[in-house]
Amino acid sequence: MRERKYVKFRVDMYEDTKFKIIDRMRNRDLIHYVWNRVVVLAGKVNQEGELYMSRNIPYTVETLSIEFNRDISEVKSALDVLINLEMIEIVDNNIYKVKNFVKHQNIKVKEKNEIVKKKMR
Repeated sequence: MRERKYVKFRVDMYEDTKFKIIDRMRNRDLIHYVWNRVVVLAGKVNQEGELYMSRNIPYTVETLSIEFNRDISEVKSALDVLINLEMIEIVDNNIYKVKNFVKHQNIKVKEKNEIVKKKMR
């Protein structure tokens, strides 16, 4: 897992309806905090948006709460909101993943490129 040095945030992201929905919630600051930390963590892990502590150990709610220095219940509630708004998803074997991370970060996916190359042969 090679760490990325930066992630991109759009300057107009708070104009998106999903962020406006979050802004009307009582715990909006926590949700925005968790969102930003999750995106940064996805960049650090550099696994196409999937969140792993190490190569084979995915983050859980408990380990994310340690990483973010927040109560488990707070992280769980923020993740639930982000999942309901389809900003985060849970993929194979309960792995948290930032949806569309690859697209928004303009990351070229090696596996897909390799499959295309093999088909062309």
